[in-house]
Amino acid sequence: MNRPSLSILRCVLAALFVFAACKPRPAPAQSVEKGDPITTIASLSDPRKLATLKPEARAVNGRLDKIIYWLSVAEQQGIRPEDAITRALATNGTTEPRLSMVKTQTVLNYQARKRWGLLTAENLDRLKRGNAALVTKGSYIGDKAEVDHIVPLSRYPQFANELANLQLMPARDNRSKGDRMGEVEFAKLAELRKLTAPVRSRQNP
Repeated sequence: MNRPSLSILRCVLAALFVFAACKPRPAPAQSVEKGDPITTIASLSDPRKLATLKPEARAVNGRLDKIIYWLSVAEQQGIRPEDAITRALATNGTTEPRLSMVKTQTVLNYQARKRWGLLTAENLDRLKRGNAALVTKGSYIGDKAEVDHIVPLSRYPQFANELANLQLMPARDNRSKGDRMGEVEFAKLAELRKLTAPVRSRQNP
């Protein structure tokens, strides 16, 4: 092979090497969640389990984050969030008026996911572990989507573990809200006072 042909061959091989190195690799396929969302949400929202949590530990906050994750799994499986939470609450024996109150507030929290962009792959991993997601849309980008007690924990600790008393809120709003009570908070307090009856344990058949 003469020198010009050898030079051309080297150039072609070099070009092919660069092309192969720069060619974008396909993104790894996202893992499919195999767990049963209804059963998992039922466990996370069981009022008997919630009643055993220490208010000062704020363990209920992580449970709400996990519920948001499992509602997204349910939706991926073709189950509407409203139906998923209703079925879960029926499974764990939640009764009225708590059932309707928890369902309404949980659906509102789930709807916030779109407004703040909480269901990115990174955020889903955070939520699944019971950690706060990061806001990726709107004017609060970078804030944690914290769990706030609508009726302040410092004033009414007896409602600390009520899912109906929890809302997702960007960290900056949560800090500015503090423990102040306004019209919304007093309306929620009146609602929560309907839940003062103790949670009864299930009787084995």
